[in-house]
This record gives sequence, structure tokens and C-alpha cells, in this order.
Amino acid sequence: MTVAHAAVLAYRETRDTVVREYPLRLAVTAGVAWIISGFSSAYVAAAWWGAMALLLGIEALAFIQVFRRERESMSTAHKALFAVISFACSCVYTIPVWIFLKAGTPVAYFAAAAFLSGTLIHTTVHNANTHLIYASAATPMAATLIGAGVLLSSEGGFILPAATVAIFLSAMVTAYLGRLKGVRLINEAMSEALRERETARQASAAKSAFLAKMSHELRTPLNGMLGMAQALRENNPDGARAEEVDTIIRSGDALLRILNEILDYSKIDGGSIKVVSREEDLLRVIEDAVGPYRTAAREKGVALTLDLSAAEDRRLRLDGERLRQGLSEIVANAVKFTDSGAVLVKASTKKAGDGMADLEITVSDTGIGMTEEECARVFEPFEQADNSPTRRFGGAGLGLTVARGLIKALGGEISAHSKKGAGATITIRLTAEVAPELAEPAFETPGIQIPAAPAKAPAAFLGGGGLDGARILLVEDNLVNRQVVRALLRPLNVEVIEAENGEEALTRLKENRFDMVLMDLHMPVMDGLTATRAIRGSCAEWAAIPVVALTAASSAEDRAASLDAGMNDFLGKPVKGAVLAEVIRRFATASLPAPSAAVG
Repeated sequence: MTVAHAAVLAYRETRDTVVREYPLRLAVTAGVAWIISGFSSAYVAAAWWGAMALLLGIEALAFIQVFRRERESMSTAHKALFAVISFACSCVYTIPVWIFLKAGTPVAYFAAAAFLSGTLIHTTVHNANTHLIYASAATPMAATLIGAGVLLSSEGGFILPAATVAIFLSAMVTAYLGRLKGVRLINEAMSEALRERETARQASAAKSAFLAKMSHELRTPLNGMLGMAQALRENNPDGARAEEVDTIIRSGDALLRILNEILDYSKIDGGSIKVVSREEDLLRVIEDAVGPYRTAAREKGVALTLDLSAAEDRRLRLDGERLRQGLSEIVANAVKFTDSGAVLVKASTKKAGDGMADLEITVSDTGIGMTEEECARVFEPFEQADNSPTRRFGGAGLGLTVARGLIKALGGEISAHSKKGAGATITIRLTAEVAPELAEPAFETPGIQIPAAPAKAPAAFLGGGGLDGARILLVEDNLVNRQVVRALLRPLNVEVIEAENGEEALTRLKENRFDMVLMDLHMPVMDGLTATRAIRGSCAEWAAIPVVALTAASSAEDRAASLDAGMNDFLGKPVKGAVLAEVIRRFATASLPAPSAAVG
């Protein structure tokens, strides 16, 4: 901590004391004025109290005005201003001592001694932040105390009053020096803590940058592996190697899930989770969280059911992406540990007043269940209900840890209730602001069982479906990724034109007509966000063309940045063929010209 910063901190602490204690000081001076009235006239007492109230008010206003903005140092003028005001306050504050001494009674002498000693102690405790602050406040009082001691000694002919004053002032100086040492040690400790915090912040930022880089680099080869395996399965669904291809895809999906959990846990552990609240459709958030696990549930013969009938407030202001991500981890865990029966996801909202709603989401399953001891540690990192070497279920044991971290970041809480062999229930509770309802409901009949999705995309997604002749601009700098997308899109009968960066994409748009753009984010020459802003900011007819991010940078921040830049949707790599086909069908079909009527 620099000298200038230490001075600012000292004066800011004095400011806090002066402003905070202003009402109390008015009350104390009013009590002193009442005592003065017992030794002098009420007019003198009232005049003294008025002068003190005025000076204390000026002091508080001066501190408030000077610290109205953040300061890196204290100017000499400001220091002099505070010293003058403090000195004036102390001079006026010593007047009662002389009034008490003039009365000449033992009670008056006691009042003078008590008043001066108490005031000096208070000054030493609250005004000893710097030498100037302490000197300006304590000098008039110390001078008054010395003067009173000398006066009493000279009048009585004995040295005891003056000696008592000397001993008391020595004790006050010792206390002041001790407090200064304590303040110095505290400031040094704070300076060290600030340095360590900055070092930790830089380390966290470096870790986040490293994780973001590793995430991108790991997803790129995963995208190539999984994409080509999906294309091989879709193009040869009954081939001799279909089982081997399915094994590759399942293994890749498992690896991708572990990668996502490790990255999410690292963010949570480093405190770098950012929460961005916006108006969200609660039902859509829940459906997006549950949807990816329908196929896995169907393959196990497990009924995956949504009960949304009690979710009265559908539109809420919250971070839907974080809630979806946390709920997704819980649903995945429930499906994983349930071999038969059902998994029920139930949501309810309750008015909480002031435009707020209490949201509760429960995920109940009929799986293996847990003991009370297992429930207590199931949210801990790298823990599972069964940690034995013979455990049946794999995984990193981070899913529920990530879910807990995300829900806590949203200001909510998560709990587990279960009995061994009788399934488990994970409950999410949080409070969110109610937003205006949608004009049209996203789901016509909440509370119904959602059927499991087929293992392969519907035929409408994999050929024809109104996509014949659609032109897709693929903006991607990685050759393998371009090959993957081409392979996944081959069954759609669409024409794919490639561009290796954003600048080349703008040139392609000027030269040809396209129905949709698939845009990578990180590319040389011009990145995807810059290219999208250029598209949206142009006056060309293609300014409104659908643009969908297709990127290995798949964090919530990347998604938000893509949507803010003007993209229509966001897909993270590795992308599944059915998901890519559905998005292309949704956006490219909308931009295709209507077919001409047949001539009879």
C-alpha cells in the first residue's frame, strides 16, 4: 500500500466516523450543554451547543463533499481544510472546562476532569489515523488540560494537579503511539492481502484463459471424431460396423460430458461464474434441460416425465442458461442411476410478493437411491454414492457438484433426499422476478409425459423436408470441421459453400445468394462476432440472413456474446447431426422462396 493510498484510507476512515457519529455527537453535546446550564446561564449553554452543532455539521459536509468521488491521494489543501475544522471544533469544545473551573466547586472540578479526560480518550481512539488529524483535534484539549493543571497547582500551592495532568498525557501519548503501530500493522496486512488478491485474480484469469483455450482445442478433434462417426452411422444405419460406430459415439459423448464437467467445475471453483439475468420462458428452459436425455431414457426403458402444471409464472427474470445447465446435470444423474421405472421433473412457482416468485424444481427417480450419509456428501467434488472399487457407474463425480455451484450462483439452494433402494429426489429452490407473460404459450398442455425421441433424426430432417436447393454458407477455418459439417449435411441435399474467415464470408455474401450462414467464432483475419456485426450493420439485402454460431467456444459467455452480436442461434461443437439438421431446417426453410404453383 502506497503512502498516498494509506493517507486516503486514513481520511476515509475519519470521514466514516464523523458522518456516522454526527447524530450521537449532537446528543452528547446537548447533554454537556445541560450540565453547563447548571453552572452558568441557559443562554450560554444554548449558544455553545449551537456553535458545536454548526461546526460538527460543517465538518461532516466537508468530508462528504471531498469524498463524493474516489480519490487516489489527498491534496495539501484538503488536509489543511480538515485540520482547521477539527482544530476549531476542539477549541470550542474546551469552553465548558473553563466554565466548570470558574465555578470553583469540587463538583465542577470533577466535571471538568471527567469531560477533558473522556474527550481525549475519544479523540485518541477515533482521530488517531494520522499525525495531522490527531494533532489538530487533541492539541486544544491537551493545552486546556495542561492549563487547568497549572492553574489549580498555582492556586493551591501544591504540584499534585500538574503532576496528575503530566501522567495522564504521558499515558495518552503512549496509547496514541500504540494505536499508530496497530494501524500501521493493519495497513501492511491489508496491503499484503490486496497483493495476494491481485495475484490470485491474475492466476484465476490465467487459468480461465487456459481452460477456454484447452476447451476449444479439445473440442475441435472431438468434433471431427464424433461428427464423422455420426455421418457414418446416418449414411450406413444398417452397416456391418454399426455397433462399433455407436460405441465410438457413446464413448465420445461420455468424454465430452466429462470435459464439460471439469471445465464447469474449474470455473465454479475459481469463482469465475458470471450470472446474466434476462427474461426467460421457464417451461422452455426446463424442456431444453430435459430434452437431451430422452433418448438415453428410452433406450433404458425409463419414462422421462415433465409435470409443469404448477408453474403458474412462466416468464421469470433469471439466468436461464445457468439454470438449464444445472438442471441438466441433475436429470443426467437421475437417468444414469435409474435402470427401470421413471424420472419425474416437476416445477412449481409461488408468489413471493414485490413482483417475485419462489421457484421449486424437483427431479425424482426410481433408481438405486442413497443412504443419509451418501446424501450428505453427494454434492462434494469427485464423490458418488458408491465410491468403492467395484462401483457399477463411472463418471468423474462432478455432475451434482457443478449443479450445486450453478444454483448457488443464481442465489438458490439445492438438496437431496433419498432412501437406499427407493430412488432419490433432488430439489432446487430459488427466487426470481416475475416478467410479463408470453402472448402465446410455448407448450399447450403442461404436465404431460414427453415421449422419448427416436435414436435417429426424423426423415424430414435427413432428406427433402423442403431443403432441396438451399444454399448454406459455412464459415470455418479448420479443414476437418468443414469436412464434418459437409458429411453431416450430405443427406439434406443442400449446397454448402465454404469460407475460411469472416472477411471471406462477407465477400461470398456479396457474390452469391445464401439461405443461411453457419459461423465459427474464432478465426484469423476476421472473427465470427465481427463478421456477424458487419452483416447486421450492412444495407445489403442479406443483412437479415439467418446466422447460427457453430463453434468449439461453447461457454455461456460465448453464447451470450453471439446472440448480442446478432446471431439467431448457437450450436456448440461437437454438434449432433440431428441437432444441426433441425436448426438448418428451422432457419434455412424460412428463407427459401415459396414453391411455384403447378401449371395444369
